[in-house]
Amino acid sequence: MLTDLIGRFNDMDRNGQRAMGPTELAVIEFSEAKFDGSIAKALAEIVDKDVVTILDLLLVQKTAEGELTVIELSDADSNLAAPFDELEGEVLWLLSDADVKRAAGHLAPGTTGLLIVWENTWVRDFREAVVNSGGRLLVHDQLDPDEVAGAMAATPEA
Repeated sequence: MLTDLIGRFNDMDRNGQRAMGPTELAVIEFSEAKFDGSIAKALAEIVDKDVVTILDLLLVQKTAEGELTVIELSDADSNLAAPFDELEGEVLWLLSDADVKRAAGHLAPGTTGLLIVWENTWVRDFREAVVNSGGRLLVHDQLDPDEVAGAMAATPEA
C-alpha cells in the first residue's frame, strides 16, 4: 500500500481523494539507552508549521539477537508514549508487516527505530501551481546532504 502513495506529485484529485504532496518513509535509529522520545518536540514543530503531515508512526525495537518488537504509540507504556502526546497526525496503518520488517532490517541489533510515514505538506500548493500552469514533474530525487555540502564547499565564490 505504501508504494502506491509515494510520488503522487502529478496526480490531481482521483476518486474524490485530495491531492497529496510526496509521501515518504523515514527510519530513524536510536541506541536503546538513548531513546527518550525527545525527537517528538522537533517532529511536532514541523507538523505545526505544516511542513509535513504524519500519516503513520511506530516504534520498532530490535534485540541483540535480531528479534523485532513493534510498538504502536497507542499501546506503548506512558513513559515511552508521553513525549508524543502533543504530536498531531493520523495513524492510518499504512505500513504492512512486510514494510515494517523491511524497514527494520536496516536497524542494528540492540537499537530502537522510529518509523514515520509523512506527507510533504508544503508541496501541495506548489504542485497545484505546476499542474495549473500545464507543467508536470519529470524527475524528483533526494540528494545526499553531505555530497551537496561538499560540492558547495568546492565551488569557488563568484
